[in-house]
Parts: sequence; C-alpha cells; structure tokens
Amino acid sequence: MINLDKYQIRDYVKESDAEVIEKITRETNYFTKEETLIARELVEERLQKGIKSSYLFNILEKESEIAAYSCFGEVPCSYISYDLYWIVVRNDLRGNGIGAYLLKKSEEYIKKLGGYQIYLETSSKDLYAPTRNFYIKNGYKESAVFKDFYNFNDNKIIFNKIL
Repeated sequence: MINLDKYQIRDYVKESDAEVIEKITRETNYFTKEETLIARELVEERLQKGIKSSYLFNILEKESEIAAYSCFGEVPCSYISYDLYWIVVRNDLRGNGIGAYLLKKSEEYIKKLGGYQIYLETSSKDLYAPTRNFYIKNGYKESAVFKDFYNFNDNKIIFNKIL
C-alpha cells in the first residue's frame, strides 16, 4: 500500500491535464483509441466551458504529477443521480489502494453536491472482470445488463450505489 497522505486531490483541471489524462488512460490498455480520445475531450470541454460543463473531475496527484483521476457528472434531467464516467489509475500505481481511495473521495464529493446515487457502466469482456470486481468490492450492485451492446458477446453492465 502507498502512503496516501503524500497525495492531494484537486477538483479542477489544468491545460496540461488533457495530454497526461490521455496518456495514462491509453497506457492502461483497457480502452480503445476512441475512448482514450474521449477522456481527453472531456478535460478539454471542462477547460473551455468551466462550470457550465457537465463534467467534474477529481485529480489525485503527488508533487504535481497525476497518479489517477475520476470524471463524473450529474445525470441530465436528474436531481439526485450521477454518472461515474472514468476512474483511471496510472499503471505503475495500480493495486495499491489508490483507485478505492479516489472512488471514495469522488463519492464524498458527489454526496456534498446533493447526489444520492451513482451509476457507472462497464463491459462484460473478461478483460474487465477486475474492474467489475473492484466496483462490487466497493459497494456497487449490478443493476442492468444490455446484451450485445458494445459488440456481439460484449454486454454493457450497469452498476449503481446508493450513497
């Protein structure tokens, strides 16, 4: 386990974050090129629109170096539900409790904003079994499955958690 006391969380993005977030997302080898570019685009949208953007971030860093990030936002037309879009930990730091810590901090932030529940989605591919187990271990429940959503034999699995 890593001493998380040496890390800080910031809830804003900087210009330099777009490139770093794209890089650490790509290096996980979990996401397609298109998905990786979307991660960057969400940072760029937040930079361009500021508080008018529907994307919120928690950036975990140590000495200004990004270790992990989460991206989330209020579900459109909902007053109590939030989507967790991304939670990504740098490859060299995975397995040290950083993901669980950042998830907990993101949940606390969402709760402060008036959020009551969080939804997230992932793939049914074997590659994502550790991801699904991570969410279950952190109190998320499977709430829906959309068959063959991403591709044949690749279902979309939705999890949620009441805060």
